[in-house]
Formats: sequence, structure tokens, C-alpha cells
Amino acid sequence: MYGKFLGIAIASFLLVIFPVACFFAPAETAEIPIGLLLPLTGELADTAGKDAVRAAELAAREANLSGGLRVGDRQQKVKLFIEDDGDTPDIAIAAARKLIYQDNVSALAGLSLSRIAIPVARVAEEARIPAISNWSTNPETTAGKDYIFRVIYTDDFVGKVLANWVRTELNYTRAAVLYDIASEYNRGLAEFFQQEFEKLGGKIVAFESFTTDETDFIPQLERIRESGAKLLFLPNYPVEISQQLKQMQELGIQPGRDIEILGCETWSALDERDRLILEGSFFTDLWSSELENPKTQAFVAAYREAYQETPSTVAALTYDAIGLIFQAIESGGRTDPESIRQGLTKIQQYGGVSGRIIYPDNGDPDRSILIMQFQGGQAIIYKSIEPEIIP
Repeated sequence: MYGKFLGIAIASFLLVIFPVACFFAPAETAEIPIGLLLPLTGELADTAGKDAVRAAELAAREANLSGGLRVGDRQQKVKLFIEDDGDTPDIAIAAARKLIYQDNVSALAGLSLSRIAIPVARVAEEARIPAISNWSTNPETTAGKDYIFRVIYTDDFVGKVLANWVRTELNYTRAAVLYDIASEYNRGLAEFFQQEFEKLGGKIVAFESFTTDETDFIPQLERIRESGAKLLFLPNYPVEISQQLKQMQELGIQPGRDIEILGCETWSALDERDRLILEGSFFTDLWSSELENPKTQAFVAAYREAYQETPSTVAALTYDAIGLIFQAIESGGRTDPESIRQGLTKIQQYGGVSGRIIYPDNGDPDRSILIMQFQGGQAIIYKSIEPEIIP
């Protein structure tokens, strides 16, 4: 009888203590919430949007398959929260606020175009959430801000380098510019190119503008033709470039024969027809899948295996933006926004898949710039200008 009573007592004790033991057992580690704000609808959805999402998901998947990021003495997996910026500032601001205040993300990446990145950066700065832009080049994106970074160069940086190159190496003295005055990106590149070109003794003989969604460029192109310019800088988006090339042909202006055409990184998205029209033309870019860099080639191979496509420049930049956040988390050993921001400020040099990125003393990096040339419809690396030799 006593033995029976003792057995019941022990069983009862175990039933009581078991839930308590379970309660004190280590809980499953929470995931690290990272926000991604990108154009998932509109004309940029299939380039800046889709490619960036794929690259971010690839980075997160690789980290999670290895057990997660090393945070102090434990590992935590990453969870991406992805929102569409609608390629519209108001939609982007609302989406950013959702990521920050509802999804409680620890950091933001994306903020692709300057017209989106500038207002969203203000929201992130006010909320004290670190954010890394993968494609915004306008200086205002990071100006006066402690929580905003980027992986791409700025308009003033690339404008200065490009003007210096065409003035001192190609020896052009008379140039023209046609740009969208309503776009922060287009206007910034145009103005910085103009300033540096004239500083170096060149002359901008036609500085022509248009406004977003304008489709008739004939008057501006006629003035450029009459100006005597030997080079035309077109810091515009593919849809605009295509229309401008068509109207140049209507006016009998042959690129490469009547005037040399110069472009920027948006040209990497031009279709084959426009690339053939621009045969021999130069443009700046900061990445190519042909770069002879072990990290680059490993990324290209992993991306191709995952998506059966070659990654674009924006994919490489996004992968590096996510990688910078990961490094800041692991080096600081914490996942809160302030610790991530502090971790980012301590990264002076980052060897990414898009190349070497140097942060001198702020969120704007110095980095290599590629001079690309269209040959047979393909963009070929013509020259790489490294940070140490950039004037």
C-alpha cells in the first residue's frame, strides 16, 4: 500500500515539475527582422525590383542554411520583410513606416532610386533605423544623417570621375548634356558633370533639359546639333534613352559618327536594339559579372544556380547591402537598430561581390568605377578606375 502511494506521489510530482522544466528550457531563438523596400510594380519591377529581391533572398538563405548569423554566443536566423515602394514617394513612405513600426525591422535595405531613397531616408533617420541604399546616388540621401548608408557611389563622385576621364583621356573640349530636370538622379549627374568638365577647361555648349514623361525631344536635340558639341552626355533612364536615340535618327544625327554619346549606370539595362545603335559608346557602371574577383564569381555561380539567370548590377549591390548589415550584426554581437548602426560606422573597408568598398568617414563610399563600352550589342569592360587613383 505504501509503495502504491509512493508511486502515485512520484508520478504526481513529475507531472507538476515537467511543465516547469519545459518552461525553463531554452526557447527557440527569434529571427532577425530585416526590411527590404523596392519597386515591385511599375517599369522597374523586372530589373531593380525582381533582381534585388532575388539577391536579398539568396543572401538570407545562405546565412540561414549555415545556422544563422553569429550574434554573441548564439546563432540567429534572418527573416526578410519585403514591401513595394510603388516607385512613388508617398507609397514608399507608407511602406517604410509599416516596416519600421509594424514589422519592427532592425534595419532597412533597398531604397533604390533617389526619388524614393531621399524621402524614405528621412523617415528612417527620424525613427533611428539604419538603412542602406543599394542604388541611390544623390548626395542628399545620406547628407546630414547618422543612420543612412549606401553601397553605390554618389552623383558628385561619378560626375567628377566621368568628366575628368572624357576631358583628360578622350580630350573632348565641347560637350552637351540632355537630362530630366525633374529627376534628382538625372539632374544631379548632369550638374556635377557640367561643373567638373568646365573646371577642367572644357565648355558645355548646350545644357538641355526635359521633364519626366516628356516624349518630344526634337527641339532640344536640334539645339544640341547646332551647338557644335562633339560629345553628348545622356544621364537618363532606358525608356528615355530609347526615345532620344530614335529622334536623333529622325534628325539625321548618327551616334559615334556625328557626335559621341556618353552614359551612366542606367545604360546597363538598355535593350539590344539601343545597344547596337550605341556601338562604341561609353558609359559608367560599377559592376560586371565578368569581373575577375573570386567573391564576384562565387556570387554569379550561386545566383545562376538559384535563378537560371546572370545577376544584374542591382542584384550585386543588394547582395552587398545585405552583407554589410550581416557583418555589422556579427561584429557588434547585437541585433537592435542602434547596435547595427554603430557596427556599420566601424566598417572602413568591405570586400563585396560588387568590388571593394571603402568608407572614409561617413555613409558614402569610395569605390571603383567601371568604364564600359558597347561592342556588338554587349557591354564590355573598357577600363576600371580604382579609388586610390580617382582624383
